Amino acid sequence: MPITYYISVHTGQFVPLKAKPKRRAKYNGLSYLVLPAVIFCLLLLIHCLSASLIFAQETIDISADRLEYLSETNTYIAKGSAIVTSGDTTLSADDIRLNNNTSEALAVGNVVYEDIDTIINADRIELNLKTKLGVIYNSYIFYKKENYHLRGGDLRKFGEKSYFLDTASVTTCDASPPEWHISGKFVKTELNKKIEARDTALYIKNVPVLYTPYFWMPLSRKRQTGFLVPSAGSSSTKGLIYEQGFFWAIKEDKDATFYLDYFSKKGFGKGIEYRYIINSENRGKFWGYHLRDTDLKRDFIEIKSYNNMQLPYGITSYLKLNIVNTFDYYDILGETSFRTSELSSLISTPISSLISVFDFESSDILQKYLESNLQFSKPFRGGRVYLLDQYRQNLEEDWDIIPNQNVLSLGLILNTRSKGPIMYDVSFTGSDFRTDDGDLGQRLDLNSSIYLSHGRAVNLTQKIGLRETVYFLNSPDENKDRLLLDLSSSLTTRLIKRYSSFIHLIEPALEYVYIPDAGDDDIPFLDSIDSIEHVSSIIYSFTNRIESYSPSGLNAGFRLSQSYNLLSDDNHFSPIVAEGSLTSPLVDLSVNTSYDIHETRITDSIASIKYKSSMGYITLGKNFRRSTDLDQYTIDAGTTKPIKIKGRSIPLFLYGKLWYDLTGAGVQESRIKTTYRSQCWAITFMYSKRPDEDQLSFNIELVGLGAFKW
Repeated sequence: MPITYYISVHTGQFVPLKAKPKRRAKYNGLSYLVLPAVIFCLLLLIHCLSASLIFAQETIDISADRLEYLSETNTYIAKGSAIVTSGDTTLSADDIRLNNNTSEALAVGNVVYEDIDTIINADRIELNLKTKLGVIYNSYIFYKKENYHLRGGDLRKFGEKSYFLDTASVTTCDASPPEWHISGKFVKTELNKKIEARDTALYIKNVPVLYTPYFWMPLSRKRQTGFLVPSAGSSSTKGLIYEQGFFWAIKEDKDATFYLDYFSKKGFGKGIEYRYIINSENRGKFWGYHLRDTDLKRDFIEIKSYNNMQLPYGITSYLKLNIVNTFDYYDILGETSFRTSELSSLISTPISSLISVFDFESSDILQKYLESNLQFSKPFRGGRVYLLDQYRQNLEEDWDIIPNQNVLSLGLILNTRSKGPIMYDVSFTGSDFRTDDGDLGQRLDLNSSIYLSHGRAVNLTQKIGLRETVYFLNSPDENKDRLLLDLSSSLTTRLIKRYSSFIHLIEPALEYVYIPDAGDDDIPFLDSIDSIEHVSSIIYSFTNRIESYSPSGLNAGFRLSQSYNLLSDDNHFSPIVAEGSLTSPLVDLSVNTSYDIHETRITDSIASIKYKSSMGYITLGKNFRRSTDLDQYTIDAGTTKPIKIKGRSIPLFLYGKLWYDLTGAGVQESRIKTTYRSQCWAITFMYSKRPDEDQLSFNIELVGLGAFKW
């Protein structure tokens, strides 16, 4: 019959659960008051061999079939189903011994250790409590959170945090035999630092597929300096592709990544990313890339940077750089900064999340210009003052018609203030305009508005705005000024009906806007301030909304708006604009359409509808603009759960997207992505086709190890 005892960590008192409080009883010649030494050694035995073995509770229980003390050798023995328990931590073995003379501790037979993070199985554990060195024989370690299975021969502790295994294998697969595992010899490990091995091979099932004479991998959750997993592929325009990255963990608050790319048809590309986070208000990153195109005999350079800084005296600054050295950079190379990572933290990017050269997201390619900004801002009570430098780089081929432009502005903004029914605001901006062709001139702009508001159920708001703009032009060398009056009156109300699960709102609005003719035909066009038109219009709109109380409920809105132009000789009515949206667990809908009542046809339309189910989604989109002959459909579909075929679940995930031009261009781009995901591995095939380029790749991911891309 097993006997159970407990020990208090604070008092050291060790008592059998059914013992009388004041009786000093003995069992098999062993005093209950000397058993704490046995239990302490058992815990220290495992704790010294693994940094994750921690007993955090205040009581320790032990049970065994027999407890003995051998006075000749000063040895304590717990035999037969010996179990030590502390909170969520348990150690069990057939036989546990401690020699107090030599400080040698031994656990033999079916040794099992388990806590909330780890399970360890072994045939035998030996440990010297003085030197804290020892051996775990025929070891198996399972890390629950990461699902790592580590199987090895004899695990030897030869330093404070240093371990050695003659042979070992690791996998994240639960099956036996595992779908994949890495096996190596002469394995050396430093806790929370690194692991290195000789004669290492990657096995698929039990077949070796990759071999390296030397293997090294970081074990710490912290960022580690080292090479990133390379990616390789093929492109019809770039040829064979190989990309290699090297990550440098400089300090806790900064790091850098260096990239070397090889394109068989283009040459070598070099990139660097630098990131830093001092605190939430001082952070930033820099990206630079250069490639000397061996085919075109041209240099391609890209620079990007995003920085926020808190300066003395409450001044904040923001820098955004987005520059290329030639307008056709993205047409020739595509996106090269896709590998840059987010700045939410300086945690090393997981290998499995690195984007390959075939990743489908691309934003820079579609842009018509790049914009860079540098801003300093000083807030004060009631407003702020700022200095803003803007640079816009044209990416269109007719860059000489629309030259690159640089604008330096000093501005003052007074926030809207109110006193009773009266509100007012003021803004002032002084700007200097330059282009690649030279200095255009300067502009001062003062804009102020006063608002008068009446009523709550039915609200009438009147606005009087005054805008003075002065120009100092260099070509021609003359000064110009413009004074604008901005008048408007708006009448609004809101009808609300509350139901058990949603709110219904109806919001009609009527507004009159008047801006007189400023006679600005000779005013240069620098930005939107210079293109204010003569307006005398009545604008009317009707909004109908349903808002659910539940975040996952149905929400819908529809708005119709139109204006009547009092200045026009004919065609007084503007196009009717219809805007609608609907979100629900099953369907999402969005539409924005303009209808010309004079020509009785649609002029612009952007619409999409998305059907969602438990298995996946499908989206149909429409983008139409008559003025630019744009008429495009998009189809986007994918699965989010494993596919079921004849009742059998297959972990296959599909994704595809198609852009189709109805004006005659046909298919502009198509993308297909297929992923098969198992418990511990996944394989992805990707194909992308454009009129001038085809890309094909596949990606093998070993869960816990990383991704290999071809």
